[in-house]
Parts: sequence; structure tokens; C-alpha cells
Amino acid sequence: MLAMPKIFDDGCVLQSEQDVPVWGWCEPWRSVTVTV
Repeated sequence: MLAMPKIFDDGCVLQSEQDVPVWGWCEPWRSVTVTV
């Protein structure tokens, strides 16, 4: 199971040209890929 903080929801707005930390929780053996 993958869990993300509530701030990463539909309609989330990110500032362009800025670093954006992304975090969440899952099983230690699971591979996760983030694409923005």
C-alpha cells in the first residue's frame, strides 16, 4: 500500500521553477516512481 500526505490531492498546485519535496509511505520492498 502507498500512502501520500493529504496535500498531494487532486487540484494540488505546485510552484513552477521551484524544488518540490515529495514524500509518502509504503512497504520497504516496494519500488516507487514519481513523475510530475
